[in-house]
Amino acid sequence: MSAQVTLSARYDVLGLLGSGSSADVYRVRDLASGEERALKVLRDPGDAAAVLAFRREFLLLLRMRHPALVNVHEFEVLPDGRPAFSAEVVSGDSLGALAPLPGPEAIAAVRDLALALDHLHRAGLVHCDLKPDNAVRMPEGNVKLLDLGLAQAPGEGRAGGTPVYMAPEIARGAPADPRADLYSLGAVGYFLLAGRPTHGGASAAEVLAAAQSAPPAPLPAEAPP
Repeated sequence: MSAQVTLSARYDVLGLLGSGSSADVYRVRDLASGEERALKVLRDPGDAAAVLAFRREFLLLLRMRHPALVNVHEFEVLPDGRPAFSAEVVSGDSLGALAPLPGPEAIAAVRDLALALDHLHRAGLVHCDLKPDNAVRMPEGNVKLLDLGLAQAPGEGRAGGTPVYMAPEIARGAPADPRADLYSLGAVGYFLLAGRPTHGGASAAEVLAAAQSAPPAPLPAEAPP
């Protein structure tokens, strides 16, 4: 990876940790300090709205210091003009990859996510995109909530999110609300126990329609105790 990707003379690139809709996250070594960090890099520096949202995410994480959130370090602009920020390396598996979990492990994960949400809500923010793939269980067993890219204040415009974990009122166009995060938390808890979402469908529209018209199916009998 080091021979294939060069971000700046400051870093030795050790590997790609993951990619999202607008950014890539690399595992890097800071050559000055020798420390390993995660470096999140925005792909398109020409997208003014994306740049603004990217910087906003960094500032939110910087302000929202909490054991269940990612600890960020520094914002910078790479030599090629792409914005980036460094953070602690979150090494573990996403909850999406671990489900189904035994009951005690699922409860512990939901508890950590609830603490992270409580911290955000007390600070006047709604996460707006809580889902299993936005949470990682660390080697020590604790869970960290990732990606504040869609976070916003309650009532601040139309909220986004992922259809299978989205509260029905948000799907109908309601603004961000902390209670919608709690719906998502319950949907994540269901997924962790059942190994599948609360509602299914061939499209996002079908999933949202099912969530608004019927309760989730009972947990399967073979769900881990």
